Amino acid sequence: MRGKKNPLSHVIVSQGHPRIFGKYKLQPWVENVNRILRDEGYKVCVFTCGENRRSFAKNRVEVMISKRLRVLKDPFSLDIPAKILLTKKPSIAVIHGLQHLLTLFSLITYSIRNVPVIIIVHGLYLLNSRLLSFRDRELKFLLRVCRKSYLLIALTNYDKQLLLKEWGIPKDKIRVTKVPLYINQEELQLIGQIKKKNYEHIIDTSDKIRFLYIGRLDYQKRVDHIVKIFSCFLKKLKSKHPGVELVIVGRGPLEESLVKMVRKLGIQEYVKIVGAVSEEKWLYYLTSTALVLASVSEGLPRVIFEAFAAGKIVIAPNICGINEIIQNRINGFLFDNDEEFLKILNLVVADSQSILAMQNTNHRLIIEKFNLEANKEEICSLIRDIQTKHKKNKDFQ
Repeated sequence: MRGKKNPLSHVIVSQGHPRIFGKYKLQPWVENVNRILRDEGYKVCVFTCGENRRSFAKNRVEVMISKRLRVLKDPFSLDIPAKILLTKKPSIAVIHGLQHLLTLFSLITYSIRNVPVIIIVHGLYLLNSRLLSFRDRELKFLLRVCRKSYLLIALTNYDKQLLLKEWGIPKDKIRVTKVPLYINQEELQLIGQIKKKNYEHIIDTSDKIRFLYIGRLDYQKRVDHIVKIFSCFLKKLKSKHPGVELVIVGRGPLEESLVKMVRKLGIQEYVKIVGAVSEEKWLYYLTSTALVLASVSEGLPRVIFEAFAAGKIVIAPNICGINEIIQNRINGFLFDNDEEFLKILNLVVADSQSILAMQNTNHRLIIEKFNLEANKEEICSLIRDIQTKHKKNKDFQ
C-alpha cells in the first residue's frame, strides 16, 4: 500500500450530521477511517450529503478535517460529485451509511468503473429498516446486483444480524469490527491537556457525584425518562447527599420540553441542561462519576468509549449493541427495568470504592484494547483484502 504514490480514495458520507456539539464536523468514526486511510498513504476526498450538506450550507461552515485532507462539499445537486466520481478513479471507496441518494449513485458508479467499495453501517438507521422506502428497496436490489464490488462493515454483531435478516445481505459480504468507534491518540492527548488545566470558570469542578448524559436530545434516546428516574432517585435520597446532580449535554427537539419538565418537578438545583459544547465535552466527562444512557434501541454509542477514555463508568439499558461492550458490574452497569435503574443510581452513591475500581478498569481498556492506533491494522487488512480479491475478480470470502 505504501509503495504506491499517493493513491486516491473517495469517502462518501451519507450519515446525517449529529447536531449535538457546537462545531459542525463529520462523525467521529468517519474521521477515524479517514485518519487510517491517510496514514496508509491515501489522498482522501470526502463527499458529504443529506443533513451534513444542509448543516454546512446553512451555517456557512467550510468543512476541513485536517490540513492534509481535501474535503469536497456536496451542493444541493450531485453535479460536482458526479464530475469527480466519473473522471477520477480511486483505488478504494468508503461509503458511510446506506440512507441517501449519493449512496445509490456512488455504488452504481464504482461498480461500473470496477472500483472496490467498503460500506460502513451503524445501527440507528438499520433499526428502522422495516419501514423501507422505495429508495431503500432500490438499494437492496442494487446490493444484490453489485455484490462483487463491495464489502459491508458492521460496527456491532447486532448490526450484522439486521443486515442478514432484514436486508438479505449474504454472510460472506459482512465483516464486524468496532475499530472506527475507538478513541484515537489525538483525543487521548486532548484529555491529558484538559486534566492539567483549571476550568472552574466553565464548570463546577467540586467533588460531586455527577451523573452525565451526553448526546442528542430526542425521543429515541429517552432523555426525558432519565430525568424522571433521577427525580425519583432524589426523593428517595431526601437530604442525605446534597452533592448529587445530573448534567445533560447536547441539543435536539426535546431541549425545551426537558427544561419545562425539570421546572415542573422542582429539581432545577440538581439538574443542569447545558446545551451544545465542543471540546469542553471532555471536561464534562472528566468531572462526572458516570455516563447515563436510557435509549430504546441503539447501535453502539461512541459516547461509551469516550466515557471509558475519561476513566468513567457507564450506566445503560441491557440492549443489543451496548451489551457487547458493557459487562455488568465489571466496567459498568446494565439495567432491564426502572427498578434496576434506581438501584444502580443508589449503588453509585453508596459504594464509591467499587466505582473507583471500575473507572480504573475502563481507562485501561481504552489504552490496551479500544485504542484506534493499536487496532488500525484490522481496517488496513480489510482494505488490502478487498483490493486484492477485487483485482482477481472473485467474490469476497
